[in-house]
Formats: sequence, C-alpha cells, structure tokens
Amino acid sequence: MAENKSLKAAVPLEKPWSFYGENGELRGLAVSYFRVLSEELDTPITVHAVPAKRLIHGIEMGYYDLTLMFADQAQDGAVSIVAPVLKLDKVLVGLKGLDIKNRQDIEGLRMAFVRGASSGSWIDNNQRIKKITTSNYRESLWLLKQKRVDAITGSYPVLENILTKHDMSWDDLNRPYLLSCRFVLLMFSNLSKHYSQFKAVQVTALKMKKGQKWEALLREVSEVAPSMLAQHNHEKFLSY
Repeated sequence: MAENKSLKAAVPLEKPWSFYGENGELRGLAVSYFRVLSEELDTPITVHAVPAKRLIHGIEMGYYDLTLMFADQAQDGAVSIVAPVLKLDKVLVGLKGLDIKNRQDIEGLRMAFVRGASSGSWIDNNQRIKKITTSNYRESLWLLKQKRVDAITGSYPVLENILTKHDMSWDDLNRPYLLSCRFVLLMFSNLSKHYSQFKAVQVTALKMKKGQKWEALLREVSEVAPSMLAQHNHEKFLSY
C-alpha cells in the first residue's frame, strides 16, 4: 500500500479508550479497534491519543482522518458516519446523599464538564446548570471528591477506571442517573485528504464486525470494561 494512503486516527486519551502502559506503549480499546481495522483494510493507520477538545478540533479541520465519537460531538457537516461500533450509556453521578429523580433535581447543580465532551442530553446547553470545565474525567472526579462540584457526567467504563485513582468506589456515589444511551460511531473527517477511502473503510468496518477479530475485540472489552457490553435495558436506573 502506498505511503500516501496511510490514515491518521484520533482517540480520546482516557482509559479504557487509550492509555500508556508501563513501557510507554499506547494501549486501550480504541487503539485495538484501529489496529484490527488497519489489518482488515490493509492500510496503515497511525493512532494519536489526544484530549477530547483537541480530538474534536483535529477531526473537524481534517488533521485526523478517523475517530470514534458520538454523532453530536463535532460541528454539523464536519464528519461522516462510517459505522456504529458500540452502544454506550452516559450517566450523571454525585456523592452519596445526592437524590436525583428528575430534571428539576439537576437544574441548579454545580457540574464538572470535560472540555470537548458531550453528555448527549439536554444538560449540555442548559443555562441553569453551573458548568465547571475540566481537562479530563479524573480532574472532574477530584472536584467532586473535594465537594467543589455537585455532580459529574461520564460513561460507566471511564468512571469505573478513574474511581480507583481517587481511592473511591461506586459505594461513595449516589445511584447513577441515566442521561443518554447512544452508539459510539466510527467517523471520517469530511476535510480529510483521504476521503476517497471512505467507502473502503466503511465496507471493511461493517464486515469486520462479523469476523473472528471482532469477537476477540469483544473479549478484550469484557475484560477491560465489561459495562460496555451491558444489555441497555436501563431497569437499574432511575427514570427521567
């Protein structure tokens, strides 16, 4: 494959999506996904782990060709959906004792928001919620632990990984309140210099989900972030 056909993929620098191992190697579920996609496509894909805000800016400007994100994270017309990857819940949590049953309980809260991230719900643009911007989810949880915010949002896999960093567990938090259930999508930048490869990537990504390598990826998910493979019936959550 010619060198100018190689693609750049941006992934969120947030465990379990991507992280650096003990020897400095880049690991994580998104990293593994693009490794398998590269093998099946027979095209080099270099993976860049970056903060959420830089990821969105880079994919919108065409600095990166591919990424994994929610449908509403980038500006309209900036990206094209290639294929669905996994369904993911976004939840809102606070410290134990915070009782959240409906929208009215959320309005007026101080909430930490990771720069460039999206909850996929009405709270993203609600002016009655005081939003404190953070660099990453670990910083958001630290603010919550210090009681400098009332609540944070995030997906189960990300929250599971950062709780241990602060010597916390789910027992320290209130019952999660479901905000959204959406597909994480493989996206192609509309400004990519390699957009002519869109169809080939799409065909490969969809075909990949029917093969043995996809089953291997799911096994990795079940080991690293089992909540990603939940049935999403949401009976365990409080209603809206």
